Parts: sequence; structure tokens; C-alpha cells
Amino acid sequence: MPTVSFYRIDMKEDSTLTQTACRLAAKAFENGLQTVILVKDENGLKELDHLLWELPKNRFIPHSTSIDERAQKSRTLLVMEKDFDHQGELLINLTPTQPADLHAFDRIIEFVSKQAPRAARQKYVYYRSQGCMLDFTDLTKPR
Repeated sequence: MPTVSFYRIDMKEDSTLTQTACRLAAKAFENGLQTVILVKDENGLKELDHLLWELPKNRFIPHSTSIDERAQKSRTLLVMEKDFDHQGELLINLTPTQPADLHAFDRIIEFVSKQAPRAARQKYVYYRSQGCMLDFTDLTKPR
């Protein structure tokens, strides 16, 4: 079973979630991980595709999308929920649902919004019932 890491973020701005996902994807890329970033729809795919050219600043994270012919050659892959049939070492989940196949990844990252914690709580309960190792990081507190 994968380790599931919950990151608490303050989503007062729409971009906070995608910016945090970009930073985590950059870290995963630096560590050589095969990463899948799961988005809800084509708008989310396009937004993240654009941001990975800019974030983190002065960096580019090589990536492809599930609708791209080169998708299998990229270490970082962006996938829409409706096309999700992938596996890797890390899943960064930006959708409201959890993946059906928990064995497809070694680690899963989920996000908890201070403004709407109920959905994350349901995911937490689900992952715990499946026997996943769980951890939590609060990114809303100053370091």
C-alpha cells in the first residue's frame, strides 16, 4: 500500500493548489521520481501544463500530458481524471476523488483546504481503511 501524504494549504487564491503542485513536482523531478499529476479536466491540464514552464521560478519541469504522443517518455505526466490509467512512483492528486488502484503508486499526495476540510477528511478515512500509511504537513503555518 502507498504512503499518503496530506498537505494542508490555504486556498484563498485559486492558484495556491497548482503552485504547490508545481513545487512538489519539481522536487519529485529532482529526486528522479516517475510522477503522475492527476487533474479534473482539460482546463486543469492546460493550466498546469503552462505553470510547469514557469514554476518554480527560473526552472522548467520537463513533462508531457496524457493527450501527448510523447507521454510515455516523460518522467512527469499530467493526466485528466477521465483518462486515468497510469502508474508511477508518485501521484499528485488534484481531483476531488481518490484513485481506484492504490497499488499503482508508492506514494500519493493529497491536499487539505482550510476552507473545505470535509472532502479531505473523507479521503483520509478511505485511505486509512485501506491500510495506507498516512502523514500530514501543514503548509499554512509559518516556518
